[in-house]
Amino acid sequence: MTSRWQIGAFCSTLLLLLLAGCNRAPDGQQIAYVWVDDAAVRQLFLTDEYGAPPVQLSAGSQLVVDFAPAPDGETIAYTKNNDGNGTTLYTVATNRPYASEIILTCEQYRCERPIWAQDSRRIVYERRGLAGEEPQLWWLDSVTGETVPVFSRDVIGYQAAFSADGSYLSFVNPVAAEGAHTANAVTQLLDESGYAASSDLTVGQEIVVFDFGTGEQLRLPNLMNMAVSWSPATPDQFVMLDMKFFGEKFGVHTMHVDVSDNVVTDISRVLTVEDSAPSWSADGKWIAFGRKGTGVNIGMQLWVMRPDGSDARPLTATNHLHHGTPQWSADQQTLLYQQFDLNRPEGTPAVRLYDIAKNESRPVVGPATQPQWIP
Repeated sequence: MTSRWQIGAFCSTLLLLLLAGCNRAPDGQQIAYVWVDDAAVRQLFLTDEYGAPPVQLSAGSQLVVDFAPAPDGETIAYTKNNDGNGTTLYTVATNRPYASEIILTCEQYRCERPIWAQDSRRIVYERRGLAGEEPQLWWLDSVTGETVPVFSRDVIGYQAAFSADGSYLSFVNPVAAEGAHTANAVTQLLDESGYAASSDLTVGQEIVVFDFGTGEQLRLPNLMNMAVSWSPATPDQFVMLDMKFFGEKFGVHTMHVDVSDNVVTDISRVLTVEDSAPSWSADGKWIAFGRKGTGVNIGMQLWVMRPDGSDARPLTATNHLHHGTPQWSADQQTLLYQQFDLNRPEGTPAVRLYDIAKNESRPVVGPATQPQWIP
């Protein structure tokens, strides 16, 4: 005879399974993004490439500022405002919605823009004082909560990025430090490399590449204030955006950098264009990016090219649509991106996928912003 205890235990187990099924992570390659919840608070959500019903990962009355998936795909670090003027860093497992853990509370600082090291444990984040001080880079152990500066002396840095093997850390330094190129030296260097053509170029910031193995730094003048994009296949290569001037005209070009021999190459090959958000395919053979004509009031279009700038071609030609931050899928068959209709200022952004082989785009989820693949 079945006891009441056995029936109760069975019902409890069944209820847990049903709840787990309702909150399970979607199938297919997962996509994290940000949008507002029912209380109009920006939260972190999870779906998949087939547009499965979204799963909300964060909660509470404070909005999500930014987030970063760990390389192992099991955890996401994200930043929220806290009740003061500071921020709080959390982690959440991709298969455990609403199970966020606080890993760092910053009451007197803005601690933002986390990026993961390859061990999926250590994080580098930006720490900025509430009085508007320039940011510095700090390490954070996501397990113990221990946090220390990346550099032993005060170094201004933000928009950091790791190379694929973790041997390099790049970041933006907005103030030319002691030992940096002078304006004249920079102009001469750039003219010789074909990197710029303006004799009165003023460089007020730089991209710094720090080698963890040797402690050496490669410092490249740069005017764009943006993180570089490292090759996933060749750890000592990356691309960055920079401005080039041609008399009264200018362009935003994609520059290929080889750290092994310090060679910088302009791969845009067209003068008056504005490139944006370059992203490497997993095998390092293609770069996806946004492009439009300089000063033209149209949306960024999706383009692809080889790392040397060859075989460049547009994927989209819908000028009233802005296509942002393309990212390759793991199988290199699709591009994840954010789309916005410029003809509808009251409209909302959406997340879409572009199928390279089929030459077509399809919706994933919307409204939604800041999409990222989960590795």
